[in-house]
Amino acid sequence: MASPVKFAHIVFKTSQYTEMVAWWKDFLQGEARHENDFITFISYDDEHHRIAIANIPDLDDNNPKARGVEHFAFTYASLEDLFGQFERMKAKGIHPYWTINHGMTLSAYYRDPDGNQVETQVDSLSADEADAFMAGPLFAANPIGINVDFDKLVAQHKSGATFAEIIAERAGVNHGLVHHYFGGKDGLLQAAMTQLVEQHADFVREQSHGSPIPVPLALKEDQSYLRAVVRSVLDDEMELAETELRAGVSVPRTALQHAITQRNMAEADLETKARFSLGMATEMGWAALEPFIFATMDVQGEKEKEAVRAYVRNLQYLFLQNITDSRT
Repeated sequence: MASPVKFAHIVFKTSQYTEMVAWWKDFLQGEARHENDFITFISYDDEHHRIAIANIPDLDDNNPKARGVEHFAFTYASLEDLFGQFERMKAKGIHPYWTINHGMTLSAYYRDPDGNQVETQVDSLSADEADAFMAGPLFAANPIGINVDFDKLVAQHKSGATFAEIIAERAGVNHGLVHHYFGGKDGLLQAAMTQLVEQHADFVREQSHGSPIPVPLALKEDQSYLRAVVRSVLDDEMELAETELRAGVSVPRTALQHAITQRNMAEADLETKARFSLGMATEMGWAALEPFIFATMDVQGEKEKEAVRAYVRNLQYLFLQNITDSRT
């Protein structure tokens, strides 16, 4: 069986007919191919209509808790066009309710008079690069993206910053000139993972108040880092998983080096490596599998779960202190 060759149009039903027709004509900078008191067909390109709006009185308001379409999206040809649309709508007092770098796109989301949600976007990656990015560990760790401030991005753009520089500075992850700046998708993933591990190291330092020994079970609170590392290992992308070592921000390696210093060792012996490996396995295993652990151990109710967490934190703390401060 054949797949469709394209997505053709969207049809709205509304009791705010005049307002909806005017809004969508302006928003799309389109024109009515046919218009009467009951229905309007709007297009902005060579398609006979992209949007149709039907006038149906006495409809209920949209219910945000009801099942249905969340949003749909329109792609612009360039960053200039996307920012131009943003500024044009802003001048009319119409502001996006959400602006975000999704990784594959830079996007702004709007609501029409009936509350239908529409995304305007520009592609940050080629189709092949987007496929690779979505199949990789960074997208698995954060499939939504990073919120951005379009006013600041527009100001940067007007000051002469390129698309690549704008996206790289704001997200540290991606842009439309990946090959020029990062040397392809592998460089893109390395840059993204570097940002992720640096953020994780900062998070751990904050949690432990600067101590080189991480707070037990803190890893559970940084699921983006955990998912990225685990996914990289499972996909046999060890070079990506080891980014934190090359960046010099590995939390477990820092803890190991602290133990070597504390115990006046020239280097870690096998026993020390084995003990730290066990501590690392406990931390990562708990962060990844806590719900499953609770289920198999018949730990029920939030009060009981928190009591078990407290026991585990204490045991992990004592274990780490023991292997850090003694040679027994």
